Parts: sequence; structure tokens; C-alpha cells
Amino acid sequence: MTARRLAWLGGGLLSGALAATQAQAAPCVGAGYDRIFPGATDVVTGFADVPSPRFPGLWQEGRIGGYAYQIYANGEASVSDPAPEPAWEISVQCDSAAKTCAQTTEGTPPEPALRVAEQMGLCFTAPESVATSAEMPSPPAVVAPSTDGWALSPPPQTETTEVAEDLEVADDSDLVPPAPCGLATIEEGTPGVTFQRLLIAAGADPGPVDGLPGPRTRAALSEVLGEASANLASEDAIAALDSFLCAGNG
Repeated sequence: MTARRLAWLGGGLLSGALAATQAQAAPCVGAGYDRIFPGATDVVTGFADVPSPRFPGLWQEGRIGGYAYQIYANGEASVSDPAPEPAWEISVQCDSAAKTCAQTTEGTPPEPALRVAEQMGLCFTAPESVATSAEMPSPPAVVAPSTDGWALSPPPQTETTEVAEDLEVADDSDLVPPAPCGLATIEEGTPGVTFQRLLIAAGADPGPVDGLPGPRTRAALSEVLGEASANLASEDAIAALDSFLCAGNG
């Protein structure tokens, strides 16, 4: 099973990024970052033509243990709160040749998230150990209340009415389905990633599509929707950009 693949602004960088990762031992997600990290879900592999130290051009992102993660071809990774405005983030920076990794944290991540971050580091320094390591933490299960087989509330009282016969059937032969727009035209990810991809669809430059909206992303939002929108939460910005694009502005 392999991850879904995204390409931003073309694919010219992909071959170079692959060559760079193949020059040393491949990480646990493979040289092409298209092998799903063990235990991960909602996995996407992406590459872009405009690399930067923060956004090296080839990466994998998804969710594991209920947390959002990104792992990059330059030996960096991150694990963060999946909320629209993350309350914490763990950054991992590895030297595959030296087999060492360092972690920095913002906020107060939970203990299970720290274990996920350790696995991200092992993906670079000891990739063969990741698949056989301890299982990733799972989100807490939601237990439904016991009802002893009875409904929690009685069904609503309804009245029956006779349906008239010989109803006229509308002619829908001339109906044309609307063209897809907004959210229907992009690959959705975490709220932060979806926010940034909608800005790209609107013709703006939000900076790296890393799921962490910063000043550059906010500036792009102001460029598209006006200065009053600069402080919108990611979910509100997604709704506003979706409406903007579906109004024929994209």
C-alpha cells in the first residue's frame, strides 16, 4: 500500500529529491516518501518545485495516534496537535550519517506524542526498527452509553398522508451539473494544509504547505479576502475561501 501523491507547481524537483535521499540509506517511508509510515492514516506524499530550508520539496504527511505529522527529505519531521490552531508541536532534526536526532518542543505535548516523535527520528537513523517497534498510541475510544437494548428516547409521533397519484415528473434533460469549485478541486488534508492549498487555488502564495499557518499565510489571506480576514481561524478561513472560489473568483 502506498501513499497518495500530490505535486505542487509541477514535478521538476522530484527526481533531484529522490536522488538526494537515495544517496544515503532510505528512511522507513522509502526513498520516494510513498511508503506509508507504520500505523499512519490519511497519508499523502507531496513534492514541489520551490524548496526552502523549512520546505525541502519532498515530504509525507498524515495522522498517527490521533496526531498530525510531517516527515521531510532533509532529515526533519514534526508532530503536532491536529487542531486548526495547534497548541503544541514537536520538531525533530536528524543527521542520518551520524545516527543522531534532536527534538525541540513548543507548548506542552502529551507523552504519547513524544513517543511518536521518537519513531520519526528512528525512521531516519534506524529505519529497519520502525516497522517492528511498539505500536503507536491510539486515540481514546468513545464508548456509547448502555441502553439495555432500548432506545434512548421514543420515536416521534408522525401522521401518515396519502400520496397523490399521477404526479408530474420534471424534465431534467437540460440540467447541467455545476463545475467543481473550492474544496472540491483540491486534495484536503489537515485544516492548516487545506487552508494553505485553497490560498494557492486562489492564486496567492501562502509559503510552505506545512499545515502551520504563519505570517506569510496570513498575508496571503489578506491579499485574497482583505485585511479584515487576517485573523480568521483556519476553519473560518477555509469556509470563506471556499465561498470566494465558488463565486467564480478562482
